[in-house]
Amino acid sequence: MRAIARCLILAVGLAAAVPALAAETIQSVGLTFPDQIAGFKLVKRTDFPQKGLGVNVAYEKPGIFVRASVFVYDAGVSSIPSNLDAPVVRKHFDQIIDDVKSLERAGKVRVTMAGAGSQTTRFAGCGTQFLWRDYDMVLDGTTLKSGSYLTAVNNNFVKLRTSYRADAPEGQRDIDRFVAEISKFLARCK
Repeated sequence: MRAIARCLILAVGLAAAVPALAAETIQSVGLTFPDQIAGFKLVKRTDFPQKGLGVNVAYEKPGIFVRASVFVYDAGVSSIPSNLDAPVVRKHFDQIIDDVKSLERAGKVRVTMAGAGSQTTRFAGCGTQFLWRDYDMVLDGTTLKSGSYLTAVNNNFVKLRTSYRADAPEGQRDIDRFVAEISKFLARCK
């Protein structure tokens, strides 16, 4: 729980921008994440010491506070189907959302869930679909529009955490483009 809270706060924290990195290969899914996706620059890679937590690659939109983090991990689950309706995938997504809510219960942030519940993306053509849910977070007096997305690729969960400042409405457009492009990337669309 503490590791999850740290990851979320790190992903949405208000740290200064760091220089872009070169492409990063994550062996478990057989993909090399590019140095840029949809105008976002790759700024950080974190390999977590606990095997089940996997790897995180973080992207930022230069010049404004818009961030997207991609987590690739197996959570200690030996068989992860790529079907979003599979019980193990649904259960894990519910846990992701519960972890976000638990940050508020722990007094770390204020969280307001958007909508009635989880949804599924509906990208046309080639692309990986995601379960997703949006929420607002108030962190150190700053309101962030945030979202969690989950899919499964090559027997791994792939989770996206996105955030932008609520006073930057163009952030949602940028996030939508990032999610659509990462969907194509994960599916290896040409």
